[in-house]
Amino acid sequence: MNHIRRNFFRYSTVVIADQVLIAVWYSPFLFGDRWLNLIGSADGDLTLAKGTPYLFSILGSVVINIFMSKLFQALDARSTSKRLFYATAIWAGLIFPFMTLFYKFAGTSYGVLAIDLGLTYVWLAAAAIFLQLPKRSYS
Repeated sequence: MNHIRRNFFRYSTVVIADQVLIAVWYSPFLFGDRWLNLIGSADGDLTLAKGTPYLFSILGSVVINIFMSKLFQALDARSTSKRLFYATAIWAGLIFPFMTLFYKFAGTSYGVLAIDLGLTYVWLAAAAIFLQLPKRSYS
């Protein structure tokens, strides 16, 4: 818990950056309209979920970023290239096969899968870069 308290600003910054990334990724400027079309939904349908997806997105971001930070620390991944290597390994070895399996069993289109897999990779890569920011000094 002391680790989280010491790095609160860093985690907060990364969680905010994650939410901005998600908002831009699913905006009409990038993949939002295409994604909605592929899942057979309209923009208004998403308002029925109210704040639940956003809450889970924030909680997921907090958990993932703390996990990634601890993992990078345990692996002594100090350089950006090492962190990106491990983020890519996590994506290719765990996230890609897991998401592909469940999306295809659910009958989800390859387009939705590609958009969501792309986001998860960019998200992990961004975490690998942002979590390398120097620790704040409180002295």
